Amino acid sequence: MEPEKISVKDLREYKDFLAELRWDITPKTLFEPMFQKQGGSRSLDGYMLYVDIIENQPVLMIMKNKYGMSETAAYIEGVPEDLLKETTDCPPDECIGGMYPITKKLEAWLKNELGLS
Repeated sequence: MEPEKISVKDLREYKDFLAELRWDITPKTLFEPMFQKQGGSRSLDGYMLYVDIIENQPVLMIMKNKYGMSETAAYIEGVPEDLLKETTDCPPDECIGGMYPITKKLEAWLKNELGLS
C-alpha cells in the first residue's frame, strides 16, 4: 500500500497522531536490539518522523510503530527544503537503512507548525 501524502497544516487536525508522536525515536533507536536497553525492553509504539530520499529529494516521512511492527504511513508535504537537506549531513552511525533522523532545527519548526510549542 502506497503511503498517503499529507500537509503539515492538515496534521494539526489529527489529535491522536499528535498524542502518539514520539520525538525520542530515531532510526538508530528503532534498529537497536531491544535487549541492549537496561531492563531488556522498551516500547517503540507511536509515530516516528524521519527523512528519506525519494527521487533524489529529501522527504519527511511518518513511520507507524506498533507491536514491534513498523510501516511508513505518510509523506509530509510543505516542509522547507533547506531543513530537509540539513538532515542528510548526519553522522553515519545515526543514518541507518537510508533513514535520516530529523535535526533539532527541523523538530523546532515542526513543533511550531503543529502547535506543540
